[in-house]
Amino acid sequence: MAESLNAKGAPKPAGPYSNATWERPEGRLLFIAGQVGITTDYKPVGDGGIEEQTKQTFRNIRAIVEDAGGTMADIVSLVIYVTDIKDAVAVNKVRGETFDSTYPSSTLLQVSAFMHPSLLVEISAVASIRV
Repeated sequence: MAESLNAKGAPKPAGPYSNATWERPEGRLLFIAGQVGITTDYKPVGDGGIEEQTKQTFRNIRAIVEDAGGTMADIVSLVIYVTDIKDAVAVNKVRGETFDSTYPSSTLLQVSAFMHPSLLVEISAVASIRV
């Protein structure tokens, strides 16, 4: 049976979903819902800049994976959505600063918009956490 995880250090879900879910105790795959560049009080960061939003998005992912007992090194897959494909360079820069040389597999896609017009990036992740 799947279990929900809503980390204290990440924004609470704004709708009917969980920050992450996993199958326990049999499995240790953590499926992290799309995170965006907002703080725990739902304030966007970075004055609209993609780099700061991406950094905050990874901080939210870090809070969730650490709350589950893992680290960023346990992230095995990312799906990154941006509203402008030209922002891929900035997103890749932040991703390179976030992970060591063992990078997770990644997909980057352009979408037309997110729920809030100030948001420029959303990232979902899968972690494989060892017990």
